[in-house]
Amino acid sequence: MASNIMDTHEQQSEIKQLITKGKEQGFLTYAEVNDILPDDIVDREKHGFGVPIAAWAGIFLADTIIRKQGYAEKELYDSKGRYGSWRWLPLALFAIGSVIGWGFVSVYFSDAFTYYGYFIGAVGGPDGGWAFANLGVLFSLVVGFLGYLIFGRAAVKKQESTPLDND
Repeated sequence: MASNIMDTHEQQSEIKQLITKGKEQGFLTYAEVNDILPDDIVDREKHGFGVPIAAWAGIFLADTIIRKQGYAEKELYDSKGRYGSWRWLPLALFAIGSVIGWGFVSVYFSDAFTYYGYFIGAVGGPDGGWAFANLGVLFSLVVGFLGYLIFGRAAVKKQESTPLDND
């Protein structure tokens, strides 16, 4: 037990040193952070990130398929430009795709805790063959892609109605 206390004090000291280093140089590398983290955190599988990334990828792919012109680069940074500051359709599709997707994933954390998506029963339940197939990633991609392909055309057409000026 004394060794665990010592390890905790050493870890706290290393973390404080790392924070100080990060403040001084303005950044930390991935390796520097991983060097002080416990192996069970660094080496464990990361789950759940694929669902929102898939929704975003579907939206982006659909946008690039619909778009006949390049982006007006200057206006990407101008809230009063053709793209505006918030585009509600992509944000809504991202949220809807993520919520649906997370419903179809299962994540094993430990024997004490396993997450089963709230729609997992629709694909055979926790004991079914699809329980750990992460179908939610596919569903999230499809929601983002088809949703934007169907409902995003008018917005892209409006954006492209103004000639490009990328000087």
